[in-house]
Amino acid sequence: MTDKHTVLFIGRGQTYDDLKLYLQNLKEIELHHEDVAAVEEMKNGHSDILMIEYAKNHENTCGLLEELCARYPDCILLLMAPQKPGPEQLMQYMKCGVRDIVTPDDNLEAFLQKAVALIHRRSEAGRPGAGRLGRVLCFFSSKGGVGKTFLAVSAGRVLGQSPERRTVLVDFDLQFGDMDLYLDANSPRTIGELFEEVRNNGDRLSDFILDSHVHPVTPTLHLLSAPLSPEKAESIQSGSVVQLIKALKKRYDFVVLDAGGVLNDIALAAFDKADRIFLVVNGEIASIKNAGQTFQLLKKLNYDETRIDFVVNAVSETFPLDEGTLMKILTRKPVARIPASARVRESINQGYNLVLKKPEDPAVRGIREFCGKIAADFNVRLDLRDRPSGFWGRLFKAGAA
Repeated sequence: MTDKHTVLFIGRGQTYDDLKLYLQNLKEIELHHEDVAAVEEMKNGHSDILMIEYAKNHENTCGLLEELCARYPDCILLLMAPQKPGPEQLMQYMKCGVRDIVTPDDNLEAFLQKAVALIHRRSEAGRPGAGRLGRVLCFFSSKGGVGKTFLAVSAGRVLGQSPERRTVLVDFDLQFGDMDLYLDANSPRTIGELFEEVRNNGDRLSDFILDSHVHPVTPTLHLLSAPLSPEKAESIQSGSVVQLIKALKKRYDFVVLDAGGVLNDIALAAFDKADRIFLVVNGEIASIKNAGQTFQLLKKLNYDETRIDFVVNAVSETFPLDEGTLMKILTRKPVARIPASARVRESINQGYNLVLKKPEDPAVRGIREFCGKIAADFNVRLDLRDRPSGFWGRLFKAGAA
């Protein structure tokens, strides 16, 4: 990653002042306002981001964008627009090379976080091994209340802490997913809108569409949240799910999926692309029985059983089954046993990050050990430090808390 990131802003002075105020403590970013020196930087290929404020009308803006994109093809192009563009305008902006759009309804800070995340993504693209496809980890349970989503999110938190690894969480519990609540992430765009734009784009998933809907929780941990309305899930097809996972594998080291709680076409599509399928159980006999039945069914569907593991959550002294009985039902030893903790529910209800705020918690230690096994299984070096450090950690400390 370079020491400095140059951002050139073209637009009103007041907006520039707002940006400058926000970025004043970020020494790694140089902000310029229609500055000759910055333009020279761009010509030499040294500038990272070009931020354009919407011109007087759509035609003028498109003309300016086309000119700038042609002149500076290596620069990330971001647009600040007075309102959300319609499908036709959106397509025109995409053709001009725009990577993301912010409107007055959006949060400026969140937009800048997206911009910084894009810089980070491009910087990471040149690192060793960047061409290797990412690993897909899929969490599933047909019994609600076992902590599946918490484990998926927490695993993503741990995997996403490593500055050398990029992780994305995808909520495929399309009707009632709540990964965003666990992350306290208010993403205005969801996986429902993403697939809708893909359909409007001739079933092509472009970089622009993907970047516009992935929410940066931190620079190395991103989220694709479930639709806000359950009815939006009805139009999503399994083929679109496969297309999305393939695209994400090219961008991220780890793709962590919450596959919901129903064995439908969406869940099976996620299983098809998963490197590991984690069936989550807790101390309830029903959850253990259901997980065992799910495992047997997946074997009958010719899924490679070496890709399927059990994770036992909320293990305590009152756990109803001994190790031998548990293995008899599940037919194999669980890959991880996560200790019970009263702080888990507290962290969910109060909206704080248990992994970062309480690294000494037994559940967090268990999740870190679990992620360490995942990394070792894939021969991936993973930074499991308790807290992020450096510029990126400081920038997103509030968002990750």
